[in-house]
Amino acid sequence: MGIVALSACAGLPSKPLAKAPEPAPVRLVSLSPPPPSPQLIRGLAGVELEIMEFPVRGPRHMAWQQRVLTVESLAAQGYASQAQQRLDVLRAEVLRESAAYYRMQALRYHSQAKQFARLNSDQYDRLRALDFAVHESAFKSAYFQGRALVRELWAAHAWVTVRSGDTLASIAAQRAVYDNPNLWPLLKSANKGLLFRNPPLQPGWRLRYPLHPRLDEIFAAVEGLH
Repeated sequence: MGIVALSACAGLPSKPLAKAPEPAPVRLVSLSPPPPSPQLIRGLAGVELEIMEFPVRGPRHMAWQQRVLTVESLAAQGYASQAQQRLDVLRAEVLRESAAYYRMQALRYHSQAKQFARLNSDQYDRLRALDFAVHESAFKSAYFQGRALVRELWAAHAWVTVRSGDTLASIAAQRAVYDNPNLWPLLKSANKGLLFRNPPLQPGWRLRYPLHPRLDEIFAAVEGLH
């Protein structure tokens, strides 16, 4: 009986196998953080430039650079909001500290530059430009102008050769030197190593003298004669 049933089943037409459903498409999600915004990139560049130009190198300068690295790291990891917040705080601090420093130093150099005498026409024009920059509160520009001018005036020296019969007063009276015999103490001060014991001048000696003596030095030299 069981065999007959199997034979009957064998004679039935076979049904086609059902087609397996196609898998749903997989949506690929990028794990890479978005790139920093142009605003953040420009802000970082501006702060880095301000830090690089800041004249004082020290712990504060190094701390600023470390904070820039922190902002860059946050931006690279996709924490744009935190990076921007930290950048804004850092920028405000750097600009505030820079402005205070440039103002203080610009005023100092401006005051020093006005103390030098015997400026040539180019140096006088630069001093006037420095006056204008300070008047306009352009202290960063005034800082660099004033520093360059003061360093130039401070370092400017010339040499004069002692001739037979010369004295410090006669040398100071030379038109090419100071055109004023009363300024001989400036020569002595500039040649302390040679003249500290007041030796008689020897022909052939070369004496150094500042081209732009300061007003306080001139007044001290003249007052010392009275």
